[in-house]
Amino acid sequence: MRKFNVAGITYCVKDTPELKTARPTGAVTLKGVQFQGDLAVEIWQGGVQLGYVPKASGILSECADAGIGTVTGYKYHHPDWQEMGIPKWNDDHIGELKSVEISVGLEVEPDGEVIGGKYMRVTSFLGYLSTSGTMDNLIRWAYKQGDTFDKYKAALGSTCVAGTSMHDSIEEYFNESGRGNLSHLPEGWDGFVERFEPETCYMEQRFRDNTLMLTGKPDWVGYITHPKTKRRVLAVLDWKSSKAVQLKHRLQLAIYAKNSSFDGDVPEIAMVVAFGSKTNQKYSIGKIDHEQIENYYTACLHLKKVIELAGCPVDKTKYL
Repeated sequence: MRKFNVAGITYCVKDTPELKTARPTGAVTLKGVQFQGDLAVEIWQGGVQLGYVPKASGILSECADAGIGTVTGYKYHHPDWQEMGIPKWNDDHIGELKSVEISVGLEVEPDGEVIGGKYMRVTSFLGYLSTSGTMDNLIRWAYKQGDTFDKYKAALGSTCVAGTSMHDSIEEYFNESGRGNLSHLPEGWDGFVERFEPETCYMEQRFRDNTLMLTGKPDWVGYITHPKTKRRVLAVLDWKSSKAVQLKHRLQLAIYAKNSSFDGDVPEIAMVVAFGSKTNQKYSIGKIDHEQIENYYTACLHLKKVIELAGCPVDKTKYL
């Protein structure tokens, strides 16, 4: 693994002022270009140029060939750091971004994890987004649970327990070929199985997304009968105990689908299955195809950039 500090950050700030408050993490693109007849390597992330691979590093060709690197650290600097009694290079985002460390080469473990990388849970990441535009529905639900915060927390806990029990029963159904403890299988389960004929490849297998620096575990990955074409296709399924499929569920599923595969095959569709539905079949489905998966994932890339540029507070307990 080769490490170096990015050169030319101050120069790039002239074209991209928001770089002053950036908090770069994850993968970066290394782009070889010709400058005055010599090789130069630009460093890009999310459509923003961070700077250049320093010529003195002696690894320009290596970086250009690699095409990708990983942010392994960054520092802020404030010109009045001595008067303020703070370190010259700080981790508290005081001042402006002045230093970014990049690694190129063997920065990823065999299981795909960036060495030293910090991964946020997918659900925590999407918690920064209010997909309905307001929190009215959540507040309305909270008030229905009682007149105190403790009653709301108790109701929320009961909902989580019920959802966990449903997930556990579904997982046991597949592990035991339908012979496990099925006491908490949701109403409508038999009809779902008859319609889609799910064949399991794997369940609850953790992934690490080195672009978004997120981690999660899809509920189920396997082959189903496509609801329209009737072909057998690889799919990612996410079980929900909610009444309806929400936009946040689709975004979560898109991240799962982008990080799932089996035997060289990538998911053709992904589906959120909400078993709290009041429909006749007792479940509702939110299906997203390959194009929608790409669109939702792109939206998540933009959300990540907003979080970084806005300097949103991050609870370190949300990382794995």
